[in-house]
Amino acid sequence: MKYYLKDHVTDEMLVAVGFYKYRVYEEFLRNVSDDVQIWIPLENVAKYEKRRLYNNYGENALIIPYIQDLLDLNYVEVRNG
Repeated sequence: MKYYLKDHVTDEMLVAVGFYKYRVYEEFLRNVSDDVQIWIPLENVAKYEKRRLYNNYGENALIIPYIQDLLDLNYVEVRNG
């Protein structure tokens, strides 16, 4: 499963839930612990990977606890593959 921001989610909405914009790579970041960070690239990646949510571990199952608030707010869509 892959997790992507829905089109209606704005920068302001992400900031309200603890993300901050990291301009060097045009992405949003959220530190969830000392060793886990969630990031969402907005630019400089393949079109089909923009707005996808990632974490340090690369395994999609491990991201769910850290983005449950985004899922509850209906900010994220789940895609297969």
